Amino acid sequence: MIKKDYRKVVVICGPTASGKTAFAIDYALNNNGVIINCDSQQVYADLNIITARPSVSDMSVVEHRLYGFLKGTDDIKNFSVAKWCELAKNEIDQCFAFGKLPILVGGTGFYISAIINGLSVIPDIDFNIRNKVRIMSNKEIYAELQKYDSNIAGKIFWGDSQRVQRALEVLLSTGKPLSYWQNQPLKKVIDDVDFFIFYKNPDKEILHKNIKRRAEYMLQNGAIDEVKAFLELGYDSSLPISKAIGVKEISNFIDGICSYDDMLNNVVIHTRQYAKRQNTWFRNQLKCNQIIF
Repeated sequence: MIKKDYRKVVVICGPTASGKTAFAIDYALNNNGVIINCDSQQVYADLNIITARPSVSDMSVVEHRLYGFLKGTDDIKNFSVAKWCELAKNEIDQCFAFGKLPILVGGTGFYISAIINGLSVIPDIDFNIRNKVRIMSNKEIYAELQKYDSNIAGKIFWGDSQRVQRALEVLLSTGKPLSYWQNQPLKKVIDDVDFFIFYKNPDKEILHKNIKRRAEYMLQNGAIDEVKAFLELGYDSSLPISKAIGVKEISNFIDGICSYDDMLNNVVIHTRQYAKRQNTWFRNQLKCNQIIF
């Protein structure tokens, strides 16, 4: 028997292009649910198409929260996983208050881990240090990280720019490596909640077909114009939003550096690589209740 005060949160996770959005909408419709974003790129307003945010029609069918509410420059103001957790907790509490089922949907592993397991208590990062790190190339940042925190460097793929930057920022700002802070007791984000986790994990061949089909659709339906408009905003290339898959690839096409076919191929390849990293994380770091193929 379910206790009267039972509080359940559903998590629908998986790699990009695995079909999370369609599954989540169907699940929400059948379970009086509200969809809450846990994708670190879909929080931004500036890029809709290339980050594959749910469409206007999707959002009209089911309530969606925490999508497209930030400008890319808001990251400078220290938007972080901790801030996302604070906002997500508020949305979850609102769902419970109105008798709705909160459904977290996305593929950003550190968001999902933080809301479920809690956060390492890390002091705020110095603004000047954050800016200093973000003008460095990713290879330079990773090389510095290897020198001073080889433990964390060994656990992070060098191309995962956001995590590599974060690790070096913490080291320079606090004087202690990220591994030190991660070994401290975690601080819970939300109490008295049971998480039920769906892992959307289609066959590799199907996933690759989905990735290519989605890339083709995006490029044919406004992604190039979206990136043109984004580039005109003049955002610094070191900002996380500027590292969204599609920005650099489409920029190269706009600048005449590559052909249309090369642009498409690069978007597909880089998305596949990202999906592979996501799957590795979900398999190794998350205990799922049900796998959906």
